[in-house]
Amino acid sequence: MVLPSSVELIYGPILKHIFKPAKYSGEFNKVVDSLTAGTVKLWTKVKNTLLPTPAKFHYVFNMRELSRIFKGICGIRRDIVLSGSTLGFKPEIFLIALWRHECERVFVDKLTNNKEKDQVKNYIHEISLENFTQFESEILDKFKKENPIHFVDFLREDVKDEDGVVEV
Repeated sequence: MVLPSSVELIYGPILKHIFKPAKYSGEFNKVVDSLTAGTVKLWTKVKNTLLPTPAKFHYVFNMRELSRIFKGICGIRRDIVLSGSTLGFKPEIFLIALWRHECERVFVDKLTNNKEKDQVKNYIHEISLENFTQFESEILDKFKKENPIHFVDFLREDVKDEDGVVEV
């Protein structure tokens, strides 16, 4: 069994390397510090409540899910995080929104019925309020069920070479 403290020792330094503390504000660094603990808390809650059954044999939540969440978070560029203000997000809230999106993408997409999907979305909301208490009002304001936030990486400007051909 993987202990939460060992997970923090794996992913905490990776996040610190990607989001170098010197390049971001103190508030942003507090969010980065809380991401691993929040992710482990969510992972533990999901794997303890949504157990595999013969009909739901694929309800196995292991380290692979954690790595997928952190891979999605680590793939974001600094300029994108800082440009969140054009969408009305402080960088800290933008990172929380990205974390919530990745958690939904990894856990909720694996589930088979809406009741369980709503249950995990509620877990994500509860844990984001617990782990990011300094942003409670913004979390309640920005993350509403009727207005979900989704992230994609395929809506970017085409990069063309000197002949005008789009590079892949």
